[in-house]
Amino acid sequence: MMPDFIKTKITRILKNSSNYKTYITLSVLILAVASLMTFRPNLSPVSYILDGIRSSFIFFADQIDYLEDILSPRSPLADVAPRDYVKLKTAVKAQIHKTGPRFAISIGSKSTISPTVYISSNLPDETKFDLFVNDEEGTLVDRISYQLHTQLSLTSKLGKVSMMQGENAKPIAEGKYVFYLALSDDQSEKVKLELAHLKPLTVEPPKNIPLNLKIVAHERYFLGGDEEVVYKKRLAEYHKKLGIKAKDELDELDQFLGTLENQLNSTKVKFNLSRDLATPSKRTQAWSPFHDLWKTLQDRVDQYFDPRTTEVLKSDFFYANLYILLKYVSYQISTVHQIQNSFFSQSRLGADFDLRLTGAIATAEKSASLLRSKIVQANQVKPASDGMPKRDGL
Repeated sequence: MMPDFIKTKITRILKNSSNYKTYITLSVLILAVASLMTFRPNLSPVSYILDGIRSSFIFFADQIDYLEDILSPRSPLADVAPRDYVKLKTAVKAQIHKTGPRFAISIGSKSTISPTVYISSNLPDETKFDLFVNDEEGTLVDRISYQLHTQLSLTSKLGKVSMMQGENAKPIAEGKYVFYLALSDDQSEKVKLELAHLKPLTVEPPKNIPLNLKIVAHERYFLGGDEEVVYKKRLAEYHKKLGIKAKDELDELDQFLGTLENQLNSTKVKFNLSRDLATPSKRTQAWSPFHDLWKTLQDRVDQYFDPRTTEVLKSDFFYANLYILLKYVSYQISTVHQIQNSFFSQSRLGADFDLRLTGAIATAEKSASLLRSKIVQANQVKPASDGMPKRDGL
């Protein structure tokens, strides 16, 4: 908006002067007028003038520290605590050619059920970031886990995003959360130049953060209320309930896996019996009724899994990883049956039919055996003293 040649001229005057204040009043007026030189018809006259003056103040705030404290257009955020706002502001004010890139993470309305995450940096606007938020395991009340991955970019050195979005579009559970800010891979050449020598933080990233992303900021916050005696009491009560839920999940996993193992065994036996019959018609007659019953049972299995997406399982199930593995076992057994059914429904079979069937059966049996061992292991792990179940090694 403001012509670059005027910016350069004023900057030179200011930096060569021994008394900044002598030039402030005159320079602000010059910059405000200069900003009007590039006409933008989509703004009203009043908005246009105010926007020009605001851009002038932003320019001076970036050049002169004491003026930034007096006339900063980056007004304090209403929902951010003063100490957190200072942290955001400090990252913005850092001179990148002296300190290198600086970053900050702060939370607005920490005690509410819908907090906003703020980030700031002295990097150029449009710098892109990946934000990851995870719960600290065992600290949430009335919720098993929380994970958020979202992307955002800087506008006027600031970025913000709500924690209630996507699968997490529900009130934030009371508890402790960990925030990781990483630089996105897709950056402009200008930003890449500023990041050339930046070293990542020495923190061990959780499994949901790709190893190729460079983590640049890391914070922990208690959200959803006040971390007091009431919270600890509620957490202990929830852990007892969660212990009961975890036991019910293991019972369901055990029964469901037993059903799937029976499915696998029955389709193996029926296929071998039907395949060995003398004529194609006899083979089909023996196989078709079994296949119809199989489809009915498989439809019920699919109806169970369809609403239980990976995100839902991770959010609502304590043994989410075991349920994800159960879903995989079901898929592999279904694959075995589909290959077997092609023997009776297709006129031509590939030369690798037996090889594909043997491989599919081996994969299904291996995954079922793995899940069985994990269920046994989960039943042997003792809960914490407050009743909180554990998932060690699962």
